[in-house]
Amino acid sequence: MPKIEIQIPHVLTQSEALTRVQKCLPELAAQNTDRISQVVETWSGNTGTFQFNASGFLITGSVDVCESFVLIKGNLPLMALPFKGQIESTIKQKAEALLGGK
Repeated sequence: MPKIEIQIPHVLTQSEALTRVQKCLPELAAQNTDRISQVVETWSGNTGTFQFNASGFLITGSVDVCESFVLIKGNLPLMALPFKGQIESTIKQKAEALLGGK
């Protein structure tokens, strides 16, 4: 199973970064109901785990919201391997916009 790991720096307070990150997946799912379904997200402090179906593929992973960065780790289905670079690039771009970059 291909893995992704993306670290996004931020200059927000940890609390503000956490609030923004926690709103992201539900909003993304609501905006893309034709492609994203079965969203499950669980948080314990500043660490979250998630899973969802994207265009029929199960995506799982975790998010750690730290003081100066957010670490996103994910597992992609083998069939998504050809798109791994594009997926990582899109996640990084969206996360930087969400967190305001650094």
